[in-house]
Amino acid sequence: MGLEETACFSGYRAEKLPFSVSDENQGYQEFLCRLSSVIRESAEEGYRIFYTGGCTGFDILAGEMLLGMKEEFPEIQLIAVLPFEEQANTWGEFWREKYFTLLEHCDDVITLQPRYTPGCYQRRNRYMVDRSSLLICRKAGLRGENRLIFIEFTQSLPNVFALRQTFFVKNPHLILKSMCI
Repeated sequence: MGLEETACFSGYRAEKLPFSVSDENQGYQEFLCRLSSVIRESAEEGYRIFYTGGCTGFDILAGEMLLGMKEEFPEIQLIAVLPFEEQANTWGEFWREKYFTLLEHCDDVITLQPRYTPGCYQRRNRYMVDRSSLLICRKAGLRGENRLIFIEFTQSLPNVFALRQTFFVKNPHLILKSMCI
């Protein structure tokens, strides 16, 4: 499968999400509904391979949502791209359980290196973006270096679904599809 059929997820870690991950939380439910719509629309447009970095927060939630759609779209695949083997070692039990369950159900798991090194998360992001034509993300209020890194990565992508985005992309060749929650 080529770039035109491949997408990747990127977004906030759990501690930066603007809502708590709880079935009772209205913001969380609205987010899941919007994420479901974006993933469904992407699958209907022909995207078949989806990469996730497997971090707490958006990465895991998006991966779980995609796995929940495999009955409706049996041809879709989820591939976890881990920056290093021990990524989840310091996480709390809630996210570790979600993480290992997600990995068990992925179609493939790619681990880029054995241990943490400075820049390993950026290398993971670059790996996913270089193999994708669509970025599905949850980014808001990016500033400084994070904003520049995000724009650098997205400049090579023809499509971006940004859930509640507040950044500007300077590349005129990038189609920015804004999907606000």
